[in-house]
Amino acid sequence: MTASTDKSSTTLAVRNASFALIGCVALLLLAGAIAAVGPRSAKKFAAVEPGFLYRSGQIQERIFRKTVLDHGIDVIVNLGIDKPKPDQIEERRVAREFGIRRETYFLNGNGTGPVESYINAVEQIGLAKRASKQILIHCSAGAQRTTGAIAFYQLLVEKKPVDQVVNHLRKFHDWDDNPDLVPYLNQNMREVAQGLKDRGIIDKLPDALPVIEAK
Repeated sequence: MTASTDKSSTTLAVRNASFALIGCVALLLLAGAIAAVGPRSAKKFAAVEPGFLYRSGQIQERIFRKTVLDHGIDVIVNLGIDKPKPDQIEERRVAREFGIRRETYFLNGNGTGPVESYINAVEQIGLAKRASKQILIHCSAGAQRTTGAIAFYQLLVEKKPVDQVVNHLRKFHDWDDNPDLVPYLNQNMREVAQGLKDRGIIDKLPDALPVIEAK
């Protein structure tokens, strides 16, 4: 092999390495730009009833303020645990700054847990409705606990047909991913209804308790 050939091979190797380095730097810059921009919409955010009832997962720190102010949120119900994480710190800070009432009622990640937490959450929705306030119900992912609270409210307070409630439920809840939620809702329907009646959110127990059919 001649010296000329060795020089050409070395030049090609250096050029390829340079291209690879440039490519890596470009990818890192792109990733940084995406991270800087961040999410533009809240996780599973939806208007259940525009101008009144909204639902979501935990809203990211950088968009929390804009999201709640754009929708005129007066009340926030968190169905998880308050943690010292940036998203929740921002949520609490914004709530204090703008006088947004905020309640936290613990439920497990699969939507089961203390029945009273659901009674409390649905009561808050009912009170917000009476006061013409706008309320946001959220948990971490916006799939289980929030879905359960909305289902109880629609079935027991608004008395919506089960099929209509199930259609909403299926948009956010995966039966295969979490088979525990629907049986829990059915098993505790009477207790939640009684709790809402005791608190004056509903006038009487339903003649026939609604039952959510398995998929």
